Amino acid sequence: MILNPLIRENPIKLEFIMNKVDVTWIDAWGDDAQLELEAVANFVPVKRRNRGLLIKHDEDKIIITQGTIENLFAGKTFVDGVVVIPKGMIQAIELEKDD
Repeated sequence: MILNPLIRENPIKLEFIMNKVDVTWIDAWGDDAQLELEAVANFVPVKRRNRGLLIKHDEDKIIITQGTIENLFAGKTFVDGVVVIPKGMIQAIELEKDD
């Protein structure tokens, strides 16, 4: 059996938060094109902004999703468009208010 190193063997039971959040964070990026050395020296990380439902947050990371899918046959809720963002990369987290 192959284990995914990103998933804990014994997942923690938790109550899902599911608040709407707007996260601004700094992300790394790269390019595999042939570039002049002087141009590369001016590269900077990119600022990203993700909106979604907050699944979990702890001292290391936050996890958000774009949406949920209610699977009536399985009797479970699934999520899609999941993003895990390390806390050290986050500039701001804003809780969105329902109108």
